[in-house]
Formats: sequence, structure tokens, C-alpha cells
Amino acid sequence: MAKHPWSKSLLVTALLAAPLALGSGPALAATDGASATADLRTAQGASIGTVTFQQVGERVQVRARVTAGSNVAPGFHGFHVHETGTCTAPGFTSAGGHYNPDTKGHGDHAGDHPPLLVQQDGSASAAFTTDAYSVDKLIADDVAVIVHANPDNFANIPTRYVAGTTTGPDDFTVATGDSGGRVACGVVASGAPTLPGGYWMVADDGGVFAHGTAAFSGSLGGTRLNSPIVGLEPTPSGQGYYLAAADGGIFTFGDASFEGSTGALKLNSPVVDLAVPVADARAVLVDAAGDAVGTVTLAQEPGRVRVTVSARGLKPGFHGFHLHDVALCEAPGFTSAAGHYNPGADAHGGHSGDNPTLLVKEDGTVEESFVTDRYTVAEVVEAELAVIIHAGSDNFANIPTRYQSTQSINPGPDDETLRTGDAGPRAACGLLRATGNTTKGGYWLAAADGGVFAFGDAGFLGSQGGSRLNAPIVAMAATPTGDGYWLAASDGGIFAFGDAGFHGSTGDRKLNQPIVAMAATPTGRGYVLVARDGGVFAFGDATFHGSTGSITLNQPIEGAALTASGHGYWLFAADGGVFAFGDAPFEGSEGALRLARPVRGGAARSG
Repeated sequence: MAKHPWSKSLLVTALLAAPLALGSGPALAATDGASATADLRTAQGASIGTVTFQQVGERVQVRARVTAGSNVAPGFHGFHVHETGTCTAPGFTSAGGHYNPDTKGHGDHAGDHPPLLVQQDGSASAAFTTDAYSVDKLIADDVAVIVHANPDNFANIPTRYVAGTTTGPDDFTVATGDSGGRVACGVVASGAPTLPGGYWMVADDGGVFAHGTAAFSGSLGGTRLNSPIVGLEPTPSGQGYYLAAADGGIFTFGDASFEGSTGALKLNSPVVDLAVPVADARAVLVDAAGDAVGTVTLAQEPGRVRVTVSARGLKPGFHGFHLHDVALCEAPGFTSAAGHYNPGADAHGGHSGDNPTLLVKEDGTVEESFVTDRYTVAEVVEAELAVIIHAGSDNFANIPTRYQSTQSINPGPDDETLRTGDAGPRAACGLLRATGNTTKGGYWLAAADGGVFAFGDAGFLGSQGGSRLNAPIVAMAATPTGDGYWLAASDGGIFAFGDAGFHGSTGDRKLNQPIVAMAATPTGRGYVLVARDGGVFAFGDATFHGSTGSITLNQPIEGAALTASGHGYWLFAADGGVFAFGDAPFEGSEGALRLARPVRGGAARSG
């Protein structure tokens, strides 16, 4: 069974309006709020990317993508919401100043965002949350988004600098962050985001179907198997995948590495699913008191690394975030981590370890991700580095030449700024280590009796093996850190291990159809459960976008996957039909084909 280049088109818009058939109540999370999008265009009118805004409770998730070949210069670029929804080329001055309804100084403007880090190929990818505005307010106020030519210094001009007779930041810096010209602009308009996506489906004979951005790397179609295939999971890079059989046999494709199996063992119960750590390296962040306050994860993608930060207990506002030279976090000052990782001996802003600034919300939390081509996972793991969150914002050494430092006879940034970005003391520190303390791949297998088998860098964190279960285990999902996993039973009972949190279940409810699949949100603070009729239950920070629970299906649902944003999902039917909800794009299906064997699962291409 090979990949087919054509597929049946489904009436996805009709499905989006379908009500949930499995009931309501405290187990069901609220549907996402308003959404908006902006098409980024250059002065020449070329579309180079998209910015999306999704209301999630009292916060907004912002996702920005700039496509390769954009001709935006590599490096850091100021990125803001501006007050007027007009993009008149070439200078885009029609967009007015930063969106600032509370008339605050720069760094506290409602429209101030973390900078975009553009790669050598002209691409950028970033996601963060903010509570400085709502999507409804942006739409009502008719605003635009601007990508600037230079990095944003967040008005972080220390008092040792003087411009004319002004000590510290002058009025121009306080208004603009000295981000320079405007290289791209997009008007923010109401509408659901349309982001690229991809997914795989696997049949029980090992046939694999790839759609959208998901690459086909091979299959077992036509191979004689000892046991049927029960699941597929991609590697962190998305450039390969594992297939697992009911006897625990493992088959690898692309960059997936074989780390062992239960194929030669006599199992008490068959394997029903597998999970793969979604990160290649991670750091546990601690504060000055030694308390754990968050995590940083790194996943190697082709030519770049995806970095994800989740932390709490920080002061609201912007915070410098860097890789540092020494993997030593001695509280309270964390000076043991030494300076920024800088093998190229570059000035600040060009250090390999320089990362986009973090935006902490009023509740002290931050969720942010971005991609960088300034280092690889293998490189930083071998170098034994630390990650540091600073107490202040990073100015990326953007001190205009109108400023004179008391420490230097030269205008512009002095030596201290060129080393540190004036980001101030160190608020949190973490030692960067390979997931599972190895650089090889890994995976878990889950059996119907709740037994768990761990291979490679996937650590064993517990199981239900030997326990008396009300219903068999049917699905498994990993946390973003690789330090935890969930098991889901057919009655919707949830078992959490490691750093996986329990967010609710349907174990005490009478379901129309049994649960067959689960998927975790990108934050690891929620999950969805999917029933055989396509009913969807959302828990924690997972959001409900629709279901097939009230639709008569040709074949039952067998699998599910969430989008990279966590605000959409795909359901996969046994006949290869695909149902897309939220911001999940429909990229094709096998619904019009006569399959040799039924589909038994699916997975999404993240990023």
C-alpha cells in the first residue's frame, strides 16, 4: 500500500458545524474564542507570511510565520501591532505608531511583541501568548502588524548612556524601540487562521499515507507481518516515523532509529499504541530559591531547532533569554553559567546563544516557541550549556549612535552591552541535557493491560501492568518534555505518569461509543479524547472545535492528532477519511479509495 497523490475531498465546512454527540458537562472544555489573521506583505506587494491571533480565555495566542525566500535579512526584527489598519507601501508609515491604547512607554505598549528571529533562508516561525489585548479589541480598533528592519531594544538604554542632555532612553526610543524601517505589513482582520499542516495515516498491514507537509518515508504495504500494525508516531524532526505492531514489533522509516522491541517476547496483552518523546533535549528551569519554575525543550528539525519555553513565577514583561557557556546553575545569582554561548566571538545580537526575548504575562507565566538555525541540538548537548532567563529585557545591542556611554569614548553600544544586551540579573537557570540523557531516539509501547515498555531515550516512568482495569488501555500520548506520558482506557479513564498532569476523564460517564484515541496539547497541560463515533472530549487547556458525533460515518474513527497550535485537530476513519476541525487544514484523504486493509491510526506533522 503506497502513498497516493490524489484523494477524496470532504465537506469539512459542514462537519465544523456538527454538535458534540457525547454530551456536555464539566469534562468538556470551552470552544476557542475569536480569531484573526494578517497577511504579511513587502513594499513590493509580495506575500511573505502570516500572523494569526487566537483568543484562548483571557489570553491571545499569536503565531507568526515568514516563508523562506522572503528577502527579510537574517537576524532579529522588531515585531509589533500598530495602531492603524492600513499598509501603504513603500514605507508603511500609514500604519501609524505602536498600538498603545494605555499610552505607556515602549516595552509596555499593548502591541509590543517578542522579536522575530529570521533564519539564513529568510524564514521565521514563532508563537507566544499575550494578555495585553484581546482579539475582539484588535478587530474593533482596526490595527496592523509590522515587521521592522532592525531588532527591538525595548527601550532598554541604561542610565550610563546619554543622548544630548537625556540620560537613558530618549523620547524616540521610548516611542519606537529604535526598530528602524518597516519591511513588511499586514492588516489584522477577523477570520480563522489558515496555516499549513500535514498528517500520516497507517493501515494495519503497515501501509502509510502521507498528506500535506508530512513526508512519505516508506511503508510495509505488501509485507507479511506477524501481527497487525496498531500505530504510527513521527520523530521529533518530522523526517521519519515509527510503526508499532500488536506484538510490539517496531519498524522504522526516515530518521527514526530502531532502539528495541517486544517482538520476541510473550506479552500478557497486545500492544495497542506507541508514543515518542517530541523533544531531543530539555532543561528544567529553577529560580534563585532552587524551585522548579518551568522547562525549555529543543527539537531538531531539518536545518533548524525548535525551542519551546514554558515557565511561571516570573515578573510580567520582557525577559532576555540565552544559552550560556557553562552547565552550572548555582543559586542565587547563576553567575556560574558564565557568559552567552558565543563560539563565533560575535557581538551581542549575533551570539549563537542569543534567542528571542520572552514575554511574561500578568500572571507570571510564559509560553513561547521559535525556531533558530544558530545551533543544533547535537552541538549544544555536546557543549554542555545552560539556559538563562534574565530579569530584564534584552536590547540586542541596539544602542543608536546618538547615544554616548560614560564607559566609552565611542558612540553607540559599549563593551558591556556588546557582551550582555543589558538584560540584567539572572532570574532562572536550567542545565541543557539530551532527553533521557542520550542523543539516540526512543519510544514507549503501551499494552492493553496498561503495561508500558520503554526503549532508547524514552525513560520508564510507570505503568498499570498488574492492575485490575475497568476497561482496556487503547491509547498513549507523551508530554512535551519527554518526561511523562498518559494512558487512556476505552471508557476514557486516564492514567498519568512522570510530569503528565491529570486534567480530567470520562471514566465516570456512560459513553455512546468507546474511546479509541487521545492527543496531548503542545503545552502538555491538556488533551483530547476521541470516541469511535468521532465524539470529542477536551480537557485542561485543550479546546473543542467540533466532532462527527452526530454524523453517520461510513467507517468508525480510529485515530486523532492535534495541530501545532493546539487549536485544531484531525480525526482519521478506518476507510482513510479525514475530518478537519479548528485550524486544522484538510490536506487530503483515502476516502475515495478501496483500501486493502483498514486505517488504524494517524499522526500530525508539527511545526
